Amino acid sequence: MIQKDEDTKKFRHDVSNHMMCLGELAERGELREVKKYITEIQGELVKIQKRCYSVGNPIMDAVLNYYLPALHGDVEIKIRGYLGETYLLVT
Repeated sequence: MIQKDEDTKKFRHDVSNHMMCLGELAERGELREVKKYITEIQGELVKIQKRCYSVGNPIMDAVLNYYLPALHGDVEIKIRGYLGETYLLVT
C-alpha cells in the first residue's frame, strides 16, 4: 500500500511536469514537438497498462494487481476458478 501511494505521488508529479513541458512547447508553437512528446507519453502509458490486470471483478483486480507485480522474471500465471457465479480465467 505504501509503494502504491508513492507510485501515485510520483505519477502526479510526472503528469504535472509533462503538462508544463507540453504547455511550453505549445506556447512556442512547436506542434511537431508536442505530437512527438505525446506519442512518447502514450508509449509509457501502454507499458503501465500492460502491467495492470483487469478481469472484470474489482476484488480480484485488486488482489492480482497487489501480488503479481512482485513476481520477477519470465513467469507464467494461470488462475482458474469461480468467484460467486462468475467463472474466472486469468492467463
